[in-house]
Amino acid sequence: MMMFFNIEIDKIVRSKRRSIALEISNSGELIVRAPHSVTMNYLKKLVAGKSEWIIDKQKVIFKKIEESRKEYRFGGKFYYLGKEYEIIPSYDNENIIYFQDNFFINVKYEDQIKDLIAQWYKFQANKIIKDRVFGLSDDFNLDFKKITITGAEKRWGSCSSRKHLNFSWRLIMAPVEIIDYVVVHELAHLKELNHSSRFWALVGSMLPEYKKCEKWLRNNSFKFRLD
Repeated sequence: MMMFFNIEIDKIVRSKRRSIALEISNSGELIVRAPHSVTMNYLKKLVAGKSEWIIDKQKVIFKKIEESRKEYRFGGKFYYLGKEYEIIPSYDNENIIYFQDNFFINVKYEDQIKDLIAQWYKFQANKIIKDRVFGLSDDFNLDFKKITITGAEKRWGSCSSRKHLNFSWRLIMAPVEIIDYVVVHELAHLKELNHSSRFWALVGSMLPEYKKCEKWLRNNSFKFRLD
């Protein structure tokens, strides 16, 4: 027997599309993509009819989110460039935090682990992500005006009409090839400020394996939360 539940729509994206699509985001939000002509009442009825499917999908995502929650203590594990490393207590008074095949944090700062890890990520992101941007932009002869490392939590990167590039420092937790995919994606927007077929063709010419990277990021980005 099919059950119907009252499901809240978190976001509706209307466009010239002809069909309706239901999407569960990495944070568990229900996104409905629909034509301009479809009424809100119809969308609510459609969602109600798909409520079991929606709840099942959200349960899987919420479980992943719960499993990915970080433990801000010695022994806790954090990602850096796609690999997971443990936080080890250090008695080195010259360095509060350093990385050497694991994260080492001075025992005196155990209660500041969360802030120290975030600061370390930001420092590394400013070096590594910017280096990837400069290198790839040179490779493909693409010019930008400005690059900023941001604290964005839900958006890995963006490109403005003024050719300003932005990248979240959280991206430093992902593998280098995924960082390169996000960088290439935003660099392509310097020529095509949209997601048209021409944009994706440009991305493909720059990074032929981009679909694999896109899928990997979609399936694994929950691991790089810092709740």
